[in-house]
Amino acid sequence: MAVQLSPESLDYTSSHGKDIDSLQSLLVKRAKSKSPRCLLFYPPGNVINPVQISYKSMYQQAQHNSALVRSLSQFVKLKSKC
Repeated sequence: MAVQLSPESLDYTSSHGKDIDSLQSLLVKRAKSKSPRCLLFYPPGNVINPVQISYKSMYQQAQHNSALVRSLSQFVKLKSKC
């Protein structure tokens, strides 16, 4: 079953007062929330037993992965054009 989102449901500013403009800002916001909740993932072929992960845990893993990528000698930080 696919979840369908409307553009309005993705506009975090309208109902919460702060922009969510990236995955990072979403994870930070949810990880620091008083009720951060969690995400459910269903591994391929498994529609019965989801894997549950908190936003805080996902953010910590993303920070760790980011540090690993940035430490690679092949990684080159590009200047933003925005």
